[in-house]
Amino acid sequence: LSKQAGAMVLTSQGIAFIHAGDEFLRSKPWINKKGFDHNSYQSPDEVNQLRWDKKASQEGLNVYNYYKGLIALRKQDSRLRLTTKEDIINNLHFVFQDKEGLIAYTIKDEASPTKPLMLVIHNANSKTQRLKLPKGGAWEVYVNQDQAGLEVLKTYNGGNTIRINPHTTMVLYHNPSIVVKDYSIVLYISITGVVLISLGLTTLYLKKKKLWFFK
Repeated sequence: LSKQAGAMVLTSQGIAFIHAGDEFLRSKPWINKKGFDHNSYQSPDEVNQLRWDKKASQEGLNVYNYYKGLIALRKQDSRLRLTTKEDIINNLHFVFQDKEGLIAYTIKDEASPTKPLMLVIHNANSKTQRLKLPKGGAWEVYVNQDQAGLEVLKTYNGGNTIRINPHTTMVLYHNPSIVVKDYSIVLYISITGVVLISLGLTTLYLKKKKLWFFK
């Protein structure tokens, strides 16, 4: 949830605001009793301190690197930092609006039509969502539930149906010049052929042994 919360902020328009320590799962536990201080403005430093050692934990470092990747993506792509209402209206378009609990939109660049179309998807549901990508070319994933940054994590063909895991954000870029080879159909045909040949050989063997009960 922390990763998606950060992804929602850092892929939104406007000035991104991150509370100190969000990037490594900062919390404010009570010192001498169980639970957390939900209104710590009068609490001592023991509650309000930034526990930098939390960043060194595996979980904290994982979230920190995720935020770091999101920030790098936001800095590189100015479409995540549009400055006027007109630019946002003209370039950002909501999609998959029939899906409950899901926010998705594309962002183009009117000033640079050759820039690849960006697709941002936030699945706030506790269940996996399946979405069919627009046809043509391929869609390259730069943000998923585990990683974020400037490197391609996975590539899908246009028109493919993808799975968006619960409480997950994905950011994809459209690349019209490539098509990913899909071997699933070839594999299916190969397996089917092997099964049919096996059945045929088994039938022939049973007939020869006079164990075949059907004429």
